[in-house]
Amino acid sequence: MDLLKSAEYRAHVHKLLERWHVPGVAIATLQDGEFYSAAVGKASLSPPKPCTPETLFNVASASKSLTAASVALLVEDERFPNVKYEALLSEVLAEDFEMPPGHPDLVTIEDMLSHRTGIAASDHALLNTDTPQSITRNVRNLPVAAPIRTTHIYCNQMYIVASFLVEKLTGQDFAGFLKQHFFDPLHMTSTTLQPSRARANGWSDRLAGAYTWDKSKQEYYEFESPDQSAEQGATGIVTCANDYIKWVKAMIDRESPISENVYKGLIKPRSLRDPDAGEDDLDPHTSFSAYAAGWHIAYYRGSKIVKHYGLTEGAASAVFFLPGERFGVVVFGNSDQAYHATHIIIRELVDEVLNVAAEERDYWRAKEEELEEAESESDLDSLDVDLKESLEMELEVYTGTYWNPGYGCVTLEVKDGKLFVDASNRSSAFTLTLEHIRRQTTFIAYLADYYRGEGDEIRAEFQIEKDRAVRFGLKLDGSIDQMIWFDKTQE
Repeated sequence: MDLLKSAEYRAHVHKLLERWHVPGVAIATLQDGEFYSAAVGKASLSPPKPCTPETLFNVASASKSLTAASVALLVEDERFPNVKYEALLSEVLAEDFEMPPGHPDLVTIEDMLSHRTGIAASDHALLNTDTPQSITRNVRNLPVAAPIRTTHIYCNQMYIVASFLVEKLTGQDFAGFLKQHFFDPLHMTSTTLQPSRARANGWSDRLAGAYTWDKSKQEYYEFESPDQSAEQGATGIVTCANDYIKWVKAMIDRESPISENVYKGLIKPRSLRDPDAGEDDLDPHTSFSAYAAGWHIAYYRGSKIVKHYGLTEGAASAVFFLPGERFGVVVFGNSDQAYHATHIIIRELVDEVLNVAAEERDYWRAKEEELEEAESESDLDSLDVDLKESLEMELEVYTGTYWNPGYGCVTLEVKDGKLFVDASNRSSAFTLTLEHIRRQTTFIAYLADYYRGEGDEIRAEFQIEKDRAVRFGLKLDGSIDQMIWFDKTQE
């Protein structure tokens, strides 16, 4: 691709990396059957190591397309006659999958793959000790955000269920299934599941460092990319740009194992993502977006775009292909903030293919600036945090262990004179530091990512009986309005 070969554009990418605090990016494109790849910046800062198209990244939620494709292969396999998109999960996974009480077991395989089950996101419910089977069985204990098939609710949990479905029906572990049916046939020789497998394969020197930008210190914080084995199916594929573009080519060209029927099943729109969006809410020349199975579908300037993004601790990814133009592109970056940079780069490359005027391409940079500003806004305005009241009760009134059937246990302790929760036992590890606001029951909880420190402010509530806290509520899930309530266990 000529644009990627130009020194001027590579200098532009360098500026994007500086603006968004990303050490490095790797890019691979496919145009009319021909590959081209490039990289800018560093894969590692200490020791300094250049980023290349062979650098390995955790592609996070861009893993979902391969999970959906795994299920699609079973749908087309005569050995599994009961596996159809319209098949009920409660029948295919009898004894393992069940909806929460009061909600009928009507969830089908395609509901699971298109984020329309109604199950709340519940990301913080996942424990490091969980398995795909335990997570599948725990769905019955999770909150429901909406009736089935009424709302698009992005839910990693259901993609973990999808990986368990593959394991249970085939008798093969999910990593082995991916290798046998995708990585080996497509010659994706540098692709595996989870960073620990990459290290075990002898690829440690090729793994990108995981970074976040510390705003207060104005420097990068580096950490080792963590395994998220509890979240297999939803995230965790480790690959390089030169490998992952082969998967994109298989989709565009319907290369084995992707048949025409498998392809159609994967890109069939099923769940409208933004039905309430007004004309001003949509990007210019862009349609409403729908979720298919492991892919988002939208139209831009009359061209169909099949895409997915990924974001995890210290890494971000963006994958697009335009089937009508036989063009595909992947962009991987090694920091949380790469989410913005990869969006801009991939959109600019699409604009290049569609011959969009240069002055119209500035929109994508402006949009990411607006999104960053919106992300920094707090949703706690209703608490009037400037009107804090004094905490009269001793902190020990609130300490102890609390339990929720879907989220398990959290333990409140006193640390540095504040109520504190260490939730490093979660797959998405975090800590909570509580600050009292009013009535001895309402607090702000500062939820900090365990690896990168930064996080969100969420609402916390206690219920007090006889001068002791008996319940602890947290606004842990943005897909539902209500709190997640934990009951105090016996001391």
